[in-house]
Amino acid sequence: MRQEKDGEARVAAKKKKRIPLIVKLVVAVVAVYCVITFVDLQQRIQAKAEKNWALSDKIRDDLAALGFDVKDTKDGCTWTLNK
Repeated sequence: MRQEKDGEARVAAKKKKRIPLIVKLVVAVVAVYCVITFVDLQQRIQAKAEKNWALSDKIRDDLAALGFDVKDTKDGCTWTLNK
């Protein structure tokens, strides 16, 4: 009898600790979004170093479409996520 209760308690505890699938999917999507953004920023830095202004501007515009505001400064570039 006691073993049954212990087993039921363990099963109930495991169910409470499970992370819902939707949360896992959202985290995965955000991670991919961050990686893509990082790669885009690195490609933009490379394009600017090569003085490929058209590509640099296109990447900046693509990032803006994703909600990022990229600004060039004398020390490089900064970005913010628009609300």
